[in-house]
Amino acid sequence: MFEVTVIIPTYNRKKIFQETLSRLCLQTFPKDNYEVIVIDDYSTDGTREVLKKIDLPINFKYLLNIENLGRARTRNRGIKEAKGKYVLMIDDDIWASETLIEEHLKVHKKHNEDIVVAGAIPIAPGIPKTAINERCNDHHLWCYDEMCKVSDYLPYNFCKTANLSLPRTLFKKIGFFDETFIHYGGEDTEFGYRYSRNNIKLIFAQKAVGYHYHDETVESLISREIERGKSFFVYQKLQPEHTQNSESFFSPFYIKKFSKRSLVYNFIKFLLFTPIARYINRIFIKGINKKVFLRSFSVKYLIPILQMQYYRYGIKRVMQ
Repeated sequence: MFEVTVIIPTYNRKKIFQETLSRLCLQTFPKDNYEVIVIDDYSTDGTREVLKKIDLPINFKYLLNIENLGRARTRNRGIKEAKGKYVLMIDDDIWASETLIEEHLKVHKKHNEDIVVAGAIPIAPGIPKTAINERCNDHHLWCYDEMCKVSDYLPYNFCKTANLSLPRTLFKKIGFFDETFIHYGGEDTEFGYRYSRNNIKLIFAQKAVGYHYHDETVESLISREIERGKSFFVYQKLQPEHTQNSESFFSPFYIKKFSKRSLVYNFIKFLLFTPIARYINRIFIKGINKKVFLRSFSVKYLIPILQMQYYRYGIKRVMQ
């Protein structure tokens, strides 16, 4: 029996992931009181060969999926193997500060009730300077600022499994991650929505720091947005009463109304969401991604539009 089990699903992140594991070996928390479980979601980049041979000075367990199962099923497999009183989930590109585990536990011990704790996810140093990475950085900074504003009562949509902990017993009450999600994203938001309906608080632990190392390309960003779109479609089916207006201005909900907002929506859709518009934006951003030229304009306008274009494309693809 351990105090904490750290769960890390991984897929094709061999170089970054080795640093992730090395950081977990430097924790101030006693090494004999936590375990690390890594679940390899059938990586094909040499991850499994590295992990099978790795020798770490911590309690370490390596599990390999026999096929690619997706994040929800992979994470659930690790949770079911966990022996810790608390489960701490991080992603394979999160580089833990030395006090990560200790700070998570401090927040849990402070409260006399079952809670979910979200740690801080600042940007790791040394990320290449590109327009795509700058856009990702801006999003991380925005999330951090918002979490600081309402740290004791975080909305459930800040339930990010990149750095999240909870008592293992809560999974019996709330259930595991919904395995209907096979694409990127959505499973943690849906999980968060369920715990919020059970009146369980999500609390921000500002000192529980896990640095996020991301080096995105235009293609990887597009791929992730398509996956997110597919996952949103799954989320709509699971929580239909909650998602009717969740896309707000860009929701199909507004297409059904003959109104000014509907007319504006359809005009923007005509301009931005055609295949040719997606293609032109994609090619342009690829051309300037590593250049300083038009970077601020690209980060503020073009890349968010690109994300929206392919997010909606993902929804459309899964509906067909």
